[in-house]
Amino acid sequence: MKQQLQDCIICLTPFRPYLLDTFAPLSLPCGHAHCPSCLVRGFITATKTLPFQPALCCSPQAILPPAAFRPFFPSIQVADYRAKLSEYLSPSKFYCHHPTCSAFIPPILRSRGKQAKCRVCSRKTCVACRGRAHMGACPDEALAQEARAKRIKQQEKATRALLHTMRWKPCPRCRRVVEKIDGCDHISCLCGCHWCYRCGKELSEAHGDCSM
Repeated sequence: MKQQLQDCIICLTPFRPYLLDTFAPLSLPCGHAHCPSCLVRGFITATKTLPFQPALCCSPQAILPPAAFRPFFPSIQVADYRAKLSEYLSPSKFYCHHPTCSAFIPPILRSRGKQAKCRVCSRKTCVACRGRAHMGACPDEALAQEARAKRIKQQEKATRALLHTMRWKPCPRCRRVVEKIDGCDHISCLCGCHWCYRCGKELSEAHGDCSM
């Protein structure tokens, strides 16, 4: 039976929805279809964007599922996308308490008791106060808040140092980190913001020739 062609929602190129007989059709929950080339480009863009933004179809809610990328990428890369997507979709973000780790701890690891073990560094974090795992009642809330503020400040300091060392710049609107390899200083961010890589400010008619 001859396979019917479908139009890719991204590039409008007709393609067959089956790559091989063993693969599932490349249709998405929203009903649209992506050709293999657009799926590959979407995956690469999503995995390289900081902070993580999932591959999308026709709306912010139409997120491309990890299964759509299995035919094209190694399982370890698809698993990494799935982990980042889990963090992105989690309504309550929870991270390892240790400032040099701060890895995301998924909900399934938080529902097993009062402590959550980090899959990256193996340290345990208290689910209640989000500090270092401990015995008995949590420390005073004021002390816990102070500790959290200190950790955040340390993380922000480390981030600023890294940006300075690597000469990266954050988007002034969404704070995505950008590395300019060549070309002009006009940056067009994924969030829609147009900004100047030299001064880090949004572009406007009054921007002119800026200086650092």
